Amino acid sequence: MQTWLALLMMLLGYAACTDSFDESLSVQPLQDGRVDVAFNFTIRDDSISPHTHLLPLQIVNLLAAPEFEIDELHLSLSTGRWDYDKWHYPAFADLGSSGAEVWLSPASDSSRDSWNTLVHRLSGLFCASLSTSDNTHHVVLDGKTWTHAQISSQLPCTENLTPFIALLPCKSAAGLGQLLNPHKLFDADYHSLALSVYKDDHGARIEIKIEAVFNPARNGQQRQYSTKALFDRAVSQHCDLADSSTVYFGLPPPPTEEDSKDVWVVLPEDHEGIVENNVLSVDLMSSKKPFGLALIWPFQETFTYPRSTIDPPIRVRRDQIAGPIEETFVMKIALDNTDDESVQVSYLQSIPWQVKPWLHTFQIHGNKSAVSHEHALAKLDKDPYTLHVNTTLQPHSQTVIECIYQRQFLKYTDYAPDIHRGIDIPPGFARFTQNDHSRVVYTTPMLVDLATPDFSMPYNVIIITSTVVALFFGSVYNILVREFKLIPKQEHKGKTD
Repeated sequence: MQTWLALLMMLLGYAACTDSFDESLSVQPLQDGRVDVAFNFTIRDDSISPHTHLLPLQIVNLLAAPEFEIDELHLSLSTGRWDYDKWHYPAFADLGSSGAEVWLSPASDSSRDSWNTLVHRLSGLFCASLSTSDNTHHVVLDGKTWTHAQISSQLPCTENLTPFIALLPCKSAAGLGQLLNPHKLFDADYHSLALSVYKDDHGARIEIKIEAVFNPARNGQQRQYSTKALFDRAVSQHCDLADSSTVYFGLPPPPTEEDSKDVWVVLPEDHEGIVENNVLSVDLMSSKKPFGLALIWPFQETFTYPRSTIDPPIRVRRDQIAGPIEETFVMKIALDNTDDESVQVSYLQSIPWQVKPWLHTFQIHGNKSAVSHEHALAKLDKDPYTLHVNTTLQPHSQTVIECIYQRQFLKYTDYAPDIHRGIDIPPGFARFTQNDHSRVVYTTPMLVDLATPDFSMPYNVIIITSTVVALFFGSVYNILVREFKLIPKQEHKGKTD
């Protein structure tokens, strides 16, 4: 009786535990002929325990570890450059960077040792070399509430996609996970893999976000595309563990009557989707047909790239200009607001310790609003320098931030491998809120060359020394070990006639 009662209580407790899994796919055509594809997988659970139903066990172990005390964690791996001028903003507000990026919000101040341990565990889980950020690129912001790290040289590959797929309840066997083809995904002009983890008193939430930009006109010179051509796979069945599975297929603007080349058609015509606000939505849970859509332009033989595009409201550019002396350079940051309304912007960037700022040359031009800026200098020898600027961008205005930086002369033991290519300065980014939506705009990474010694000289000395020793060793050794004796010459005795 007690056994049945315990089993009943366990089943009631399991039934009371609410968890959910939602997945969605957004396919949106861009104005330059490319296609933006965004996957979003969300897992929610009101309990965090090793006996969870949908939450991945490897993430549960991170959340349950007392040394981390994670409230919020973000990890992204990106390759390529997001073109804000032609593609506007990404589907996900926190994507658009290049390289690896880690955000951590602990419940209490985290020590450097616990941060390094967390980074090493993330490196092992996602097959990424995140440990190179130790004591080099990570910074602490806002009273150690956020810990941030960027590694521009870490680029994702096929082995990084596998751990993300392993976090899905149905993996790649069913649902939208079937479309995650690494051969197609990593052939895109831009692709990004991201993981967001949230923990509070109501449980935990995990978001897996994958975004890529494809170029259908790259090979065939035609703009038309289909889900089969983009992913080279199809959704054969929906995921039974999912509460919702929806595909949002974006449609171009309606064609004009003057130009028949802009006429487009969605195939198949008997699709089961609903069109609203130029978006065709398909519910895979209730669909009775295998999912597959195509967007074609029947009267367009060759796609012509537009000469001009619509600029985004907020743009951020970062340039490197020669400095007053040879070992210096000027970093120029331009914040542009092309909108009709003022926008509150927060700009942040970190500079590796190999480059030192001249703070007396720091200047801000072209902004009549109040500007607050914070400089966090390195407390240790190999900590980065952090710049944080808060300002309001007036309508149709440009704010320029300038500062002179000096390349440091390092000890030969402080040079990183392949230092002749220079050091990477991670992208800076601007955060702003527009129409109740938070956005992040990243700059491109920057490469700074340092004065490097001739590392080949020791190797040349070793090689020539080894050659000389090899040539003369035999003769010297022969002289030292050989014993010389006088041998009398024997006369040849013979008969002579």
